[in-house]
Amino acid sequence: MPTLAIHKPKYSPPTKKIELKSLSEVKGVNKLADSQIINFGKNITVIYGENGSGKTGYCRILKSLGFSYDTKNSIFSNINEAEIPQSAQIKYSANGLDETLIWDGYNTNKDLSSISVFNNNCVQISLGDGRG
Repeated sequence: MPTLAIHKPKYSPPTKKIELKSLSEVKGVNKLADSQIINFGKNITVIYGENGSGKTGYCRILKSLGFSYDTKNSIFSNINEAEIPQSAQIKYSANGLDETLIWDGYNTNKDLSSISVFNNNCVQISLGDGRG
């Protein structure tokens, strides 16, 4: 088996306790419907569904804000519609204080930079030791 040549990005633990609450009001990302809301669990949230149901679109939004071993992160618009600016509302708490971020497709957030997003592309990077 060939040796993996994958660079693992460095992870810095958060200085605040961050808890994602919800992701909603998504516009201009893949085919995600405007009215969908993801409410996050306290410890882990698993997003699953059929192919083409939007799992990757949600992950891409979160990866653009947080940390992932999967550093490839192109966020696409819905190719079947006129280009709509990308946006979403992310509700979270930082050290127990409720916060809301309106994501515009480009902006970042210091509080959310430490959230971890683990998708199928992360499995081999995370579990492999790079020695084959």
